[in-house]
Amino acid sequence: MLACTGIEYCKLALTETKARARTVVLELERRRPDFDAPVAIHVNGCPNACARTQVGDIGLKGMVHRDDNDELQEIFQVHLGGSLGATPGVARKTRALKVTADGLPDYIERVTGRYLEQRSPRREFRDVGAPRRGGRPAMTAIPAPNRSAEIEAFLAREEATTAYADKVRLGRDVLAWALDRYGDGVTLASSMGDEVLLHLAGTSAPGIDVFFLDTGYHFAETIGTRDAYEVILPLKIRTVRPRESVGQQDLRFGPRLHARNPDLCCRMRKVAPLNAALEGYAAWVTGVRRADAPTRAATPLIEWDARRGMLKINPLVGWTHDEVDTYAAAHGVFLNPLRQLGFTSIGCEPCTRPVGAGEDARAGRWADSDKVECGLHI
Repeated sequence: MLACTGIEYCKLALTETKARARTVVLELERRRPDFDAPVAIHVNGCPNACARTQVGDIGLKGMVHRDDNDELQEIFQVHLGGSLGATPGVARKTRALKVTADGLPDYIERVTGRYLEQRSPRREFRDVGAPRRGGRPAMTAIPAPNRSAEIEAFLAREEATTAYADKVRLGRDVLAWALDRYGDGVTLASSMGDEVLLHLAGTSAPGIDVFFLDTGYHFAETIGTRDAYEVILPLKIRTVRPRESVGQQDLRFGPRLHARNPDLCCRMRKVAPLNAALEGYAAWVTGVRRADAPTRAATPLIEWDARRGMLKINPLVGWTHDEVDTYAAAHGVFLNPLRQLGFTSIGCEPCTRPVGAGEDARAGRWADSDKVECGLHI
């Protein structure tokens, strides 16, 4: 952390700096005890550059403006991605983003959290974009070098597909294409609660790589489902685990972190292992469907995962809940035994409950909080 002298000592300064910097540091340590990256935050109290905001990982340039009550308010222009290290560069100004002084801790929490989710040996802090409000997916248009006539054709075909049988054929075709196009460079993420995706992949793209995130909190039935699919379908299933066991995590953060800070627990036990599992791949396949949640309503069949610099393929994206059930029944799909107990969406045992009659299919996930996503797809 680097801060100029600020309004207390400098006649040119417009805002406080040292007190703001102290608050940011203390709040970051409190809110993100898992944050272990060497990130430089530079706070400047005026448009000058005494604190060198242009070369900080996060640069905050102080200014003032009049609020709705015509009173002066301290705000900070955000700059991201500067460096004086091995690969020096000037931070980019996020023109539309100015943060109030009171909002600084919340903003730093969001941007550092996004970095934790995205970081990999190939990604530096400067590769992290400004966090979007509202949790929209970090997906962008597919870059020209990664687009192809085949992808365009699949996207056009999906837009025109409404019949169940056509959706099944499309799902099979895009999976077979992905394996043929990328070979060992494509992998499929499975929670063992997306049994129809596994069946579709095993019968359409036999031999495709599949990875299962074992968070340490899964139901025994979910682990058993993984074991069953290793036998009944030609899938290469690998199990990916977090860096720390549940016991080690409990020693660092105390028991039941999932109940006290579910976002942090998901970042450590799901998002970070997922990022590691995807290293070295060119494309990944998911079971995301638009019908799952409002946060997924605009998901395309094939998209660009800007966070990880790779293609993301969603073969079931247009399927309804009824169509998933129809396929499972018609093809004798082996289902996670939890389905028989009322679990319509299956996650970690402490954070998942059965769904009651008339409830949304994902109502059993993080039921006692406003959390709706684990972070893998946003």
